[in-house]
Amino acid sequence: MYASISTVKRFASGQNIEKNTFYEACRILKLNPDELIAPPDRQQNSTVPPVPATPQRSPAQHSGTSTQSFMITGTFSPNKLAEIKVALAHLEKLLREGATFTLVPDGNCLAVSGTFSEGKKPQVEVALMHLEKLLLEHSITYQ
Repeated sequence: MYASISTVKRFASGQNIEKNTFYEACRILKLNPDELIAPPDRQQNSTVPPVPATPQRSPAQHSGTSTQSFMITGTFSPNKLAEIKVALAHLEKLLREGATFTLVPDGNCLAVSGTFSEGKKPQVEVALMHLEKLLLEHSITYQ
C-alpha cells in the first residue's frame, strides 16, 4: 500500500480518508477497523468516519503519577532503518505497557503511540526529538 504523508496524517488525526485506504492502514497497523468505525447513524456516504489516533483519555492517575499519551507517524529513508530501530528500542523502554510500535521497513513508514508517566516526560521528549530528526516527514500529537 502506498499512502501519501497527508493521508497518513489525516488517518492519525481522525479525519476522513478513502474507505479502501482506511482498511489497508488498519491491516498494516494491526488495528481492528470495527472498533474504530463510528455507529451507522454517524457515518457519512462514501468515506470512513473520523478515527481517533489513540484512545481519547485525559491525563490519568496511575500509581500516583499523572500519565500522558502521544502518537508519532512518519516516513524515513532506508539508510536510517538501523538508527530508527535503536531509537524505537530506547523509546519502548520509557513507555508504559500497551504502547504500539508499527515499523514497515519496505514502505519506510512508522507509527508509534503510547503513554508515559509525568516523571519520564523529559526523557520521552528527548527520545521523540531524536526520532523526529531521523524522519523525512512526521506528525506528532500529544493527548
